[in-house]
Amino acid sequence: MSNKILGLRPIIVLGMHRSGTSAVSGALSNIGVFLGQNLFKPQAGVNEKGFFENSTLVKINERLLTSFYSSWDDPLAFLMDVRKKDFGSLHSEAVDFLKSEYLEHKHWGMKDPRTTLLLPFWQNVFNDLDVKPFYLIMIRDPAEVCLSLFKRDGFSAEKSLLLWLNYTFCCFEKYDAESHLVMNYDFLLDEPESSLQKVINAYAPELSTDLEKGSGFVTKSLKNNSENEAFDKVSEPLKSIAEELFVLTASESIDIDKLSALRDRYRTYLQSLCGPISEHLKSVKMKELEYRKLFDDAYFSSWWKFSWPLRAVERFFSKK
Repeated sequence: MSNKILGLRPIIVLGMHRSGTSAVSGALSNIGVFLGQNLFKPQAGVNEKGFFENSTLVKINERLLTSFYSSWDDPLAFLMDVRKKDFGSLHSEAVDFLKSEYLEHKHWGMKDPRTTLLLPFWQNVFNDLDVKPFYLIMIRDPAEVCLSLFKRDGFSAEKSLLLWLNYTFCCFEKYDAESHLVMNYDFLLDEPESSLQKVINAYAPELSTDLEKGSGFVTKSLKNNSENEAFDKVSEPLKSIAEELFVLTASESIDIDKLSALRDRYRTYLQSLCGPISEHLKSVKMKELEYRKLFDDAYFSSWWKFSWPLRAVERFFSKK
C-alpha cells in the first residue's frame, strides 16, 4: 500500500495502566513526538500532568474490546484471541485514523494502555501501512501498581495483579530486541535524562536537541505509591508468576524461552478460572452494552432535546 506514512517509524508506548506510560509519553511529547490532536485533559489526583492519550485511539480500542465483550479491566482479557478475529470495518477505520491523524508528522507515536491488549490488531494495521514501529515497554513493580489501582479504583490486589500480568505478557507479543525497548518506571524517575536518552538513541537520535526539555517533564512527584501489604497476601501461584515475570523484564537481555514458559503457566492458571466466571463477565458486559444503547437512543431522541429547557428550569428551582 503506497502512502505518505511509508518509511516513518512511530513510537508505540505499551504497558499496564499506572506504570509510567503517561510520564514517558509526556517526556516524548516535549521532545517533539506528536501524540495526537485530541488528547485527554489532565485529571487532578490521577494524572496531574496529563494522560497524553488520543481520544480517538481510545474510542477505537474501547470498541475493539467491546467486540470481545471485554474491557480494560477484564481479569481474563489475556485469553482473548485477537489474532483470529475478523474486525471488518474497524480495521479500515483504524487505517484511516492513522493516515488522517499522523500523516504530516515525521515523529509520531501512540499511547493508550488498551493498545497493549490489542497489539495483534494494531500490528496488522501497521503492516497495511508499511509502518515499522518502535515499541517502548513500561514496566512497574506489580505491588506498586496494585496499590495505585486500589487507591484509584478500589480493586483488590488479586484483580490488579491479574491485570498487571495480562498487560505485561501482551507487551511482549512478537518481542524483538531490535524494535523493542523495556524501561522500568523507577529508572525513569531516578534518572530521567539518561532514560530518555536511551529511548532517543534507539528511536530517533535527531531528537536529542530537546533532551533537557523532555527529561524536565519527569519528576519524582509523579510517583505516589510504594509499599503494599495486600500484595504480600496474594495467593499462589499468582504471586510467584508475577514476581518471576518482573525479574525477567528487569534483565538486560530478555530470556524468550523463560518468558514463553511463564506465559504458558499463566495461561493454564487463567483457564482454570474460566467457566462460570467468564460466563458471568460476558453477561455483565452484554447488559452494560444494552443499557448504553438505551441511554444513547434516549439522549439523542427528539423528545430529550425538546424537554431540555424544562429540565433547565427544574434545575434552577431545585437549587432555589
